Amino acid sequence: MHGGMTREQAPAYSTGLSFRTDFRVYPQQEVEDTRPDPPTAYRSGRLPGTHQRPTNSMILAVYIMGVATVLLSVWAACAFARQRGALPRALSAQLLGEAVIGVGTLAFAWGAHSGSLTHWSPEFQSALRVTMFAATSLTTAHLVFTIRNL
Repeated sequence: MHGGMTREQAPAYSTGLSFRTDFRVYPQQEVEDTRPDPPTAYRSGRLPGTHQRPTNSMILAVYIMGVATVLLSVWAACAFARQRGALPRALSAQLLGEAVIGVGTLAFAWGAHSGSLTHWSPEFQSALRVTMFAATSLTTAHLVFTIRNL
């Protein structure tokens, strides 16, 4: 029944779509999943989602750039801290927050490269991330409020 009418009496509506009413189950062709399991990928040194191993020069470049970034942030923070005024102190704090993120990023890079990341508890990883995000968000807010008050 359609609104008090039989199927034959109901007006014909067409959506232009055809629906398959054959609900037979067809066998699926088995496809081997060649993607590595993430812990295996990290332990084996393969790049996630690929079968390539990062070269030693690539890993070394990541560590050199990471350490250089952290050292530059700390050096600039110390240089600003020696200046008088609220703005240089706020910039110093902001740069120290950036250094915290750099250290955290280096820690995760080392953990992934060495294979120890799979042994870090979710609580430890979350605490490290919260520390990184808190450092940058608090120092950014401090810088914004300092600039507004100038």
